[in-house]
Amino acid sequence: MKCSVRFCRKKPLAGRKTCQRCRLRAWRAANPLKAAYYTHRSHANERGIETHLTIEQFTELIEGTAYLTEPGNFQIDRINHKLPYQSGNVRIIPALENKRKGGLERWGLWVVDHNEFAFGVSNA
Repeated sequence: MKCSVRFCRKKPLAGRKTCQRCRLRAWRAANPLKAAYYTHRSHANERGIETHLTIEQFTELIEGTAYLTEPGNFQIDRINHKLPYQSGNVRIIPALENKRKGGLERWGLWVVDHNEFAFGVSNA
């Protein structure tokens, strides 16, 4: 017996008609906000960064942004990269800006206290 989803050849879970992958895809499609929240927490955990955002705070953060509608174009940024993901330290910014900021932080060129670029200034 194979999964009941069209073109899927995996075996379904015991007592189910669909495989785990198809069930997860269907759940993510039906619950995009929760899926984004759990993915964010999982990826932060993989990188060793604490996350103190609740699902309610996460919802407030992404409300009115294109975070869910344009996946990959916007990211959650920690204003102070030395602190965890927590209310008051996060914002939604374009992915390119976040990548640029991360590079500057790694080279010690981003002033955390002023949230700006300062050439030649070290945070050490």
